[in-house]
Amino acid sequence: MSQPSQLSLGRIHGAFMTKRPSSHDEKIDTLIAEELLDDVIGWLKASGDEDPDRDEVRKSLESAMDFEDDGYKIARQLDNDGWDVDAELVHILDNAFPNRIRIHRDFVAKWVEENGIKPTFEVGQTVAFKERNKSHTGEITRINEKQAEYTIYCAEMGHVREGTGSHGVILPFEAVSIPEESVEPCPTT
Repeated sequence: MSQPSQLSLGRIHGAFMTKRPSSHDEKIDTLIAEELLDDVIGWLKASGDEDPDRDEVRKSLESAMDFEDDGYKIARQLDNDGWDVDAELVHILDNAFPNRIRIHRDFVAKWVEENGIKPTFEVGQTVAFKERNKSHTGEITRINEKQAEYTIYCAEMGHVREGTGSHGVILPFEAVSIPEESVEPCPTT
């Protein structure tokens, strides 16, 4: 029988917990569009559009960012929608990706706080997880409490303890569990 993870039946610490925010949540797309809006409006005005409709521009940006973070790909979507894009606009839109990371981290931190989430495993503890549809075990080397994430070292995945290379995989707390006996442990070298 499989061991429960730290998250059991949508409850933690006796209270209902909402799902971890997705980095492509519509609310995040809206905030990114809002942050880019003034620069894009400035670009439109410099390109000859004297009175761009802010709401229409924001909606176009949100639509173009649907599962896209790369400035060039967002510009291509806008180009497909009839915009006359150039390198300057691509440069402005390149801010979508770092903005998404920052805003998503803020959403997750708020979610962690609102749900009273406290990762229960400790540094040095062996845990089970899946990565690329393969079960692994590894050692927790770091805990990011604000994001409710663990850094897990697993030599089998090519992680290194020191020097250049990947020092571990970073996983949300809800993707980590107590190892089952059928999962082969990662070597600790």
